[in-house]
Amino acid sequence: MQKSEPKAEYLFRENNLTAELLAVLKAGEQNAVTSRQIQKAFGVKQRELRKIVEKCRKSGVFILASDQGYFFPASKDELQRFIRRESNRVKNQCIAIAPLKRYLKQLDSG
Repeated sequence: MQKSEPKAEYLFRENNLTAELLAVLKAGEQNAVTSRQIQKAFGVKQRELRKIVEKCRKSGVFILASDQGYFFPASKDELQRFIRRESNRVKNQCIAIAPLKRYLKQLDSG
């Protein structure tokens, strides 16, 4: 959201972009739409697209992502692969921050 853009206009734009995104996505990884295609078609930046996808997911819309792009699940296998990939990503992030947490504890106790 631009600082000069009124909140109501931003929300209207965000809701329209969300509706447009949902309209272009198809079921199945073989029909995935790349983030570049979406960004170009709707004139959004990567960060804004990710926020829209995150908001949709939080509201219960099943949008999956892979190296091929964004799509709706077409099978149990696609759901399982996405869940496994995202779970591994979270696990790796936790592993990466664990040493930082230990160091912070040292700073607090020292």
